[in-house]
Amino acid sequence: MVLNQSRQKVLQATIALCSIIIGLGFTHVHAQEAILIPEIKREGIQDQIPIRIVSNNEAIQSLATRAFKAHGAFNPEKDGSPVYILKLDMDDESRVSYILQRNAPVTEIAKGSIRSNRWHLATLRICDIIVEKTTNLKGFLAGKLAFVGRRQGYREIYTSDLFFQSVEQITKDSSYSLSPSWSPDSLKILYTGYFRTGFPDIFAIDTVSGQRTMFATYKGSNTGAVFNHSGDKVAMVLSSDKSTEIYVSDNFGRSPKRLTDNRSSEVSPTWSPDGKKIAITSDQLGSPQIFTLDPVSKQMERVNITDSNYCAEPAWNPVDENWIAFTIGSGRYFQIAIHNLATGTTRVLTDHEGDGVEPTWASDGRHIIYTVREAGTKRLQLLDTVTGHTAALHSVRFGEASEADFVYPF
Repeated sequence: MVLNQSRQKVLQATIALCSIIIGLGFTHVHAQEAILIPEIKREGIQDQIPIRIVSNNEAIQSLATRAFKAHGAFNPEKDGSPVYILKLDMDDESRVSYILQRNAPVTEIAKGSIRSNRWHLATLRICDIIVEKTTNLKGFLAGKLAFVGRRQGYREIYTSDLFFQSVEQITKDSSYSLSPSWSPDSLKILYTGYFRTGFPDIFAIDTVSGQRTMFATYKGSNTGAVFNHSGDKVAMVLSSDKSTEIYVSDNFGRSPKRLTDNRSSEVSPTWSPDGKKIAITSDQLGSPQIFTLDPVSKQMERVNITDSNYCAEPAWNPVDENWIAFTIGSGRYFQIAIHNLATGTTRVLTDHEGDGVEPTWASDGRHIIYTVREAGTKRLQLLDTVTGHTAALHSVRFGEASEADFVYPF
């Protein structure tokens, strides 16, 4: 196949940019390129709620314990006198029932049951009910992930529950499949694929039928598509013969409207909760920085983060519009940070001896799923932004997992 020279140049530039920003493999930040961040202060551990979990089913008890431990706001250890006791049972009809009691004196607070042909989903949904009964927090533990997995040489799109109890491979392209993004109703996934032409195009997959359709195949590269929170618009990154720019289309990819037009590269769009703004990464100042973009006026405004001169991969909090999570250059590595747009304050939340990248928020607006790159592998990790608690979501035996997106289908 003879490549169009203009498109080939754009493709080469896009791949180079993606290797820095989108996640095909960050290069390390050297000390002179990033400001060192002060030591992380972790708070809130002493406020964890003690809860004891008992069950007639060892697998259910193990999963529920793991879920509450990963949450960060609970302490499910068996020792001591817990504030709450959660009893879980499963009958022969695949129905998981629960009784929540407050301890000392023992008082029944709630009970019920969920029937499902997947016991782990019923268990995690019950865990969310308990979270909401015992705190002012929203449950998210029964959410779903779409992510890039690499198990046999190729990067493919997978879906899973949060704790990898049920994993499904969605693509089998034997090529690069990247940047999955859920529709808000979890019925569709957008992703970037190279399999059809060798160039990056955007595809849509119906998660019920498995049918795949073309979403964006314009000249140049087509990447980074994300739905807004109402599901009626999609922001994406398209390239002309100049650079990568931000476009917005309807939810079928029709009639994309160009929002940026300059010589710099703009990537990694993420919508504000109300859909009135988009946060992006731009290198117009010479290094990746985060800007907000008004889809109506097309005005860009830099998010004034002074802690580092490398800030990329923004993720807008779905609950609180003041918070944006992002990847920050810190010394020799990348870490996960959050920035408050109202106060101008930044908190760095991770301190890996390796890279923490690609943050995405859970639906509760408190937790972040992100990629850890250490020891030559990639894995997904859950982060509680209040306590700083982190938990691995899968074993290294699964293989590499990265570029996660989260949806809560309830």
